Amino acid sequence: MPYVPDLKEISDHYEDDPNTLGEWDLSVRSFRCLERAGIIRPEQLIKISADELKSIKNMGYKSAREIVFAALEKDCEAWANEMMKNDDLFPPDDTTGSKEELIQHLLKMREQQKRA
Repeated sequence: MPYVPDLKEISDHYEDDPNTLGEWDLSVRSFRCLERAGIIRPEQLIKISADELKSIKNMGYKSAREIVFAALEKDCEAWANEMMKNDDLFPPDDTTGSKEELIQHLLKMREQQKRA
């Protein structure tokens, strides 16, 4: 019988690879949701729509938003901006601040990290 690695072994490998979402500082829940859906690389993530992101098993509102914010921080701005247009993920009456404020905050954080 061929050797089949378990999910833990696969996850550990992805978390060490700089070209995977394991390097995005996502919560375990968000990372595992994407991983179980077969999305382990940024180039796979940016190909999905907001509806596809929301339809991933166990993907909640907070996890989806966390992924969008992480995408902003990791130079996937076009995809993240498209996701932010989705009223289900970012409702117009959101009390966490406007989309523009969130984008500006994340861009400012990115600039500070580049200077450090």
